[in-house]
Amino acid sequence: MTAYAFGGGVSRDVRTNAIEITEQQYQDGIEGMLAGKLVTINGGFAVIDPPKPEPSPEPEPEPIDLTAYARDLSWRTRGDGTTINGVPVRLDDGSLSLINGMVALAERDSGRAFHFDSAIGTVTLTASQAIAFAEAIGEWVQRTFDRRADVLAAIGTGNITTTAQIDAAFADVTAPWIVA
Repeated sequence: MTAYAFGGGVSRDVRTNAIEITEQQYQDGIEGMLAGKLVTINGGFAVIDPPKPEPSPEPEPEPIDLTAYARDLSWRTRGDGTTINGVPVRLDDGSLSLINGMVALAERDSGRAFHFDSAIGTVTLTASQAIAFAEAIGEWVQRTFDRRADVLAAIGTGNITTTAQIDAAFADVTAPWIVA
């Protein structure tokens, strides 16, 4: 029985653009196709491995909302706090509320001592020290807000286009900063 090969397979029937092949080539073609191989007639009969699929393109990264990123980083920077006169201070909303309460008491009773819990232990402050401490904290918190305003303005003008630039801006809110 006559056998034929064409680009992509083998057949016993005559096909357009097919070549005549031997019985052994026909059997090799059938076995190859069952094994996932391809039949080609370019340059003569052959059973070949299929070409490797093209790698999928890398998906486009999700666009980052730089404004939201800056606001979040500003919030986290403020909440993580700072060190005032060697005392590390967390500045989450609860801490700020307690510090404000301490100041209100210090303003009413200048002879009172205040015990303030920090990461290094309890710190004892006089009323005037408590007020100065809170003022330094207020200055630092305001710097986080000022830096955020500067960063948001730079995002708006297109001078900040990456999260790395935002990270650099908030690395030290006490240091002068210029968009790089």
